[in-house]
Amino acid sequence: GQSCDIFCRPPYVGAAGSASCPDGNVYADTSLELSLPACVCPDPPNPPAGYVKVDGRWECAEGYSGYVSLFCSDGDVCLSEPRLSG
Repeated sequence: GQSCDIFCRPPYVGAAGSASCPDGNVYADTSLELSLPACVCPDPPNPPAGYVKVDGRWECAEGYSGYVSLFCSDGDVCLSEPRLSG
């Protein structure tokens, strides 16, 4: 069988997965052997003012308030780069 790598869609990053057809398969209804990629939303390349990362989590910087969320998509649409909000 043949195989191919499956990569994270930008801006997500992570280890690639793979999909392959079983060896000797001749049946169109046979399922792929599938290993999905392990994708995560990375930190934004240039965090805007008002945000600080503490112990691996984004928080509001001193003088700012709210709850911070990290986004890589807006619904089903991937953003061009990660974004902080809150």
